[in-house]
Amino acid sequence: MAAGDGQRVTAIANLTVTTVESTIAGMAAALQAALRTSPFANADAIREIQIVRNKNSNDCTAFIIWENAA
Repeated sequence: MAAGDGQRVTAIANLTVTTVESTIAGMAAALQAALRTSPFANADAIREIQIVRNKNSNDCTAFIIWENAA
């Protein structure tokens, strides 16, 4: 589901944020691993993924914002 596709959050209480920490070089693999081993169900929707780099290093944090459809 892409941002701006007309889908709306059905219940704000169902939004969850999962964080993933890694280096810039390892972030793609870390995100892929987190998404594969996550508690996501088929009906859950990932709303946004933000990656923020630490100001003074190569460390990054990814914030996966998703909606639990249950």
